[in-house]
Amino acid sequence: NMGGWIIGLSFFATYASTNSFVGFSGQTYDWGLPWMLFIPTSVALSLFAWLVIAPRLRSFTTAMDSLTIPDFIGFRFDSTIARVCAALIVMAASFFYMTAVFKGIGNLLEVFLEIPYKVSIVIVFFIVKILFIFSREIAIPFSLPSTCPSREVPVPKGTIGIE
Repeated sequence: NMGGWIIGLSFFATYASTNSFVGFSGQTYDWGLPWMLFIPTSVALSLFAWLVIAPRLRSFTTAMDSLTIPDFIGFRFDSTIARVCAALIVMAASFFYMTAVFKGIGNLLEVFLEIPYKVSIVIVFFIVKILFIFSREIAIPFSLPSTCPSREVPVPKGTIGIE
């Protein structure tokens, strides 16, 4: 059971990426003070999501034994096509987000450490790849409880990637 603080810090660490630092600073410089309304709007929408949407979504996902948003959509509409479409949307959004993050990190390393941009991207790729491999080793017992010997929770049937 991960507490709210761990989830909150994880959410902030994901949000506060180079995409936010580089992009937000550039937009503030370009658009001026009106862009600063982004901060209170972002906080308000995050609170709305956490206080209104998340509890309801959590009750739905628990009732349906779904682990991911594509699983939830697939179970909710009883459709494999909906599940696959949702997974493709999540993958596309993640791709564009990670592209912006890699570009931001590449630019930062080029400016501050004078590492060539293309070399920076390759370095960051391997760092992310290593972190992803090790984080999966930690995350799998949490997301797929039946793989962890200390837990006796069944994995929902129809989960993407599980036969």
